[in-house]
Amino acid sequence: MSTALATVNTDMVAQIEAEAQHLTAQPVEDDRPKAQGFPIYALPVGLQQVAENLRDTIGFPIDYTASAMLFAASVAVGTSLGVSPKRGWVEPATLWLALVGRPGANKTHPLTMMLKPLHARDRESVRAYASELREYEAELKQSKKEKDREAPTPPTCAQHLVVDTTPEALAEVLGKNPRGIGLHRDELSGWVADFGRYSQGGEAQGYMSMWSAQPLRVNRVKTSKPLYVHRPFVSVCGTIQPGVLGGLVTDGRGVNGFIDRMLFAFPEEQAMAAWSEEEPADWIAAYWDQFITKLVSIPPPDEGTDPIVLKFTTEAKQLWAKHHAKMKAEIDGLNRDGDEARAGHRTKMLSYTLRFALLDAAMQWASGDGHDVPVEVDIASLGAAITLAEYYTTTSDKVLFTLHDSTPVDALRGRKLDLFQALPTTFTTAKAILIGERIGITRRSVERYLGDGKIYQRHRDGGEYTKRHEG
Repeated sequence: MSTALATVNTDMVAQIEAEAQHLTAQPVEDDRPKAQGFPIYALPVGLQQVAENLRDTIGFPIDYTASAMLFAASVAVGTSLGVSPKRGWVEPATLWLALVGRPGANKTHPLTMMLKPLHARDRESVRAYASELREYEAELKQSKKEKDREAPTPPTCAQHLVVDTTPEALAEVLGKNPRGIGLHRDELSGWVADFGRYSQGGEAQGYMSMWSAQPLRVNRVKTSKPLYVHRPFVSVCGTIQPGVLGGLVTDGRGVNGFIDRMLFAFPEEQAMAAWSEEEPADWIAAYWDQFITKLVSIPPPDEGTDPIVLKFTTEAKQLWAKHHAKMKAEIDGLNRDGDEARAGHRTKMLSYTLRFALLDAAMQWASGDGHDVPVEVDIASLGAAITLAEYYTTTSDKVLFTLHDSTPVDALRGRKLDLFQALPTTFTTAKAILIGERIGITRRSVERYLGDGKIYQRHRDGGEYTKRHEG
């Protein structure tokens, strides 16, 4: 009887091995949306050289460095420039950027480096403010002694960046900084998690209005006098891990237009960079500081006046008309298919295309030797803007798929994905182990992978499993 059982087992193993060889020979197509590589050629030559050198020497991914450059340039420009494709339509330089990556993807350091010139300016402003405050307090004290002496005007502290702020404090900062500010959060999920922390709702809607440069009005707790900012400017940038992207769309932010305003830097390659003995070029810090300083040199508009508004050249107008028609057809098609998430994001990408064109014109000027501030957007700047918008559209499609269309299978990577793709819909533990061994996965790892209840359903009758989803 033991001989017969051994024969049966041998036949069964041979059958499983034959099935495993057949099954693992079938490649499975990965149809998940992929982000294209960042089009570094769309940036001014000097910025290309900076990003490429930092990639080659300290492993900064191009996507993160270039996106951090755009954020820093946006904050430096602030309210000083606008762009108008036609009368009555003016777009600011506001950007909301999320650098998406797993731990070790090196997304924080590029942002920190690109913001150094702005942080340095803020430090100097704090020092100057401390000195001015001492003088103010001395003059105020003296004015109280001399009844006929007019009280001095309190000083203000100019700044470019904030990290964590209440709605009231943000309005205070904007009221004292007509250029606007940049909101820099190392963990972007903390920004949205704070909505509702300081007041009962409305913060997401408030930020969306500021994205559109709508006037800001905040009623203060300590005084009946409201804060009013005619032209608020708040660019936002921070890092976020793929696993917590869902926090961006909770509390209705997936359908109210909030997520549509986000730009995602999300490179396909997420491996940690190898160590390099090469040092970054010694000219980079000075070049980047000079670049930001030149952008900041454009003064913001005085209260009651308008910023410098860049107009399109004739050639740029023609290109814009073609691009607008192309995007209209794409958006209309997505809406007909019921894909409102992608349609909504592409609608905002039209505005972003204009903003990129504005920033490209400003960045080309800042990286050159010219003195006159740009007053128009040419076809080259608009072409670069369209290219940048196409990149951020591919990354948004990748994020939107993760948020709305993915299954737990789409989160599988490496050996877990290899095993899932090799297994049939229904299988036994023994079959899974043999298939795993054939593709280089140990028995222990196979058994551990099969314990993921989101991926595999184990039947009551023992060691038989069924995939919960198809890949």
